[in-house]
Amino acid sequence: MVDAFVSEGEARRAARELARIRRREPSAVPSMLQSPWHVPVRWFILVGEEERHLVPLEEDDGRFRLYYWTPLALARKRAQRALAALRRSELAPLVQMVREMAEWLSAFHPQSVLELD
Repeated sequence: MVDAFVSEGEARRAARELARIRRREPSAVPSMLQSPWHVPVRWFILVGEEERHLVPLEEDDGRFRLYYWTPLALARKRAQRALAALRRSELAPLVQMVREMAEWLSAFHPQSVLELD
């Protein structure tokens, strides 16, 4: 299915570039996580309802932008609390995915912010 969106040559170029970055900076982590088809439900562990923002787009066409914005320190606490709860539940198989997300957060400065949009 990837071939429908990215040419083979472009995919090879991107793989080479990624390998070069990993060689130069093996501890680097991406500053943005993306999911092209949906918002993974586990990402909502990191934000609270009170941090939801629904704002009109700059164009006056009736469309809106929805995003969540929270301090990284709070997102980390939420991830740790979710991990503890998941380990004690029947949802323990989800622990690995949430742990990876929490580890990703640990790569950033504690005074950073997290935006989910």
